[in-house]
Amino acid sequence: MTLNKETWREAIAQYRKWNEDVLASQVLARSEIDPEKKWRAYLDLYAFARRIKPDQSEWAQE
Repeated sequence: MTLNKETWREAIAQYRKWNEDVLASQVLARSEIDPEKKWRAYLDLYAFARRIKPDQSEWAQE
């Protein structure tokens, strides 16, 4: 089965609409989280990033 240009355009348009809907629901869900939980999540992410960061090379330490 081959798809013509019009079918591709329709599929892409529907995919874009779906992405917009997903983004909108994610934004609305974020507003339901209280600021303290967001701050703790940020601190956890920062601590994780600090743990996995590579050590500086000898050149960078000088």
